[in-house]
Amino acid sequence: MLTRLLFLLILAISTTDVSAQIVISDINPDQSTLDATDPGGATGGRVNGVATTPGNPRIYYAASEFGGLYKTTDFQVNGGQWFRLEGHLPMLTIDVEVAPDGSSVYASSLYDGRVNSVAGINVSYDGGVNWNKPPTAAPAAAFCADADAISEPSATGISVDPDNPSAVYVGTNCGLAISNDFGASWTYSNPFVPAAANTLGCGGSSRRHH
Repeated sequence: MLTRLLFLLILAISTTDVSAQIVISDINPDQSTLDATDPGGATGGRVNGVATTPGNPRIYYAASEFGGLYKTTDFQVNGGQWFRLEGHLPMLTIDVEVAPDGSSVYASSLYDGRVNSVAGINVSYDGGVNWNKPPTAAPAAAFCADADAISEPSATGISVDPDNPSAVYVGTNCGLAISNDFGASWTYSNPFVPAAANTLGCGGSSRRHH
C-alpha cells in the first residue's frame, strides 16, 4: 500500500505543469530604434548594479554598462517603467547604492575618455535628478600608483554601512575611497602599503564592511 502511494505521489509531481505556474515576461526592447541600419547601435549594454531604496520597494536604480543610470518609481507594477537619469553624466556606470536612510544615492563609473572627466564617484541628494562629484572624491596625486588615475578617474563597487547611514565605501583605481558624511567629503585608504595605491574593487555589494 505504501509503495502504491509513493508511486502515485511521484506520478503527480512528474505530471505537474510547471510552466502554468510561472510566467516570465520580457519587457526589454527587441532592438535599438536610434539607427535603423544598426539595431544594436544604441543599446545601453548589460546592467552592472541594481540598488533598492530602503523603506520604498517601488523605487530602484540600475547602473548600465554603456548607458548611464536608470530609475523606476513603480517597480511593483509590471516590473516598473524605467527612465534614464540625464543628470548623471558618466556613461560607463558600474554600481549604484542608496544610503540606508534614503537621503543619498551613490554611483560609480569608469573613465569615459572625456577631458576633465567627472567619472569615478558621483553623489545625488535628490533621488538622482542632480549629481555632483565632490572635489575630495579625487585622490591626491602622490597617493596613486598610476599617475593617470587623477585625470582618468574610475570607481567600481560601492558598499554602504547599515549600522552607520552616513558611511560609504567605494573601490577605485587609486585605493579605497571612504566617506562618513553621506558622500559630501572623501578620504582615501591604501590597502597596498608599502606600495602606492592601485586598482581596487569593493565587491559591488552593499551592506558590507571593508
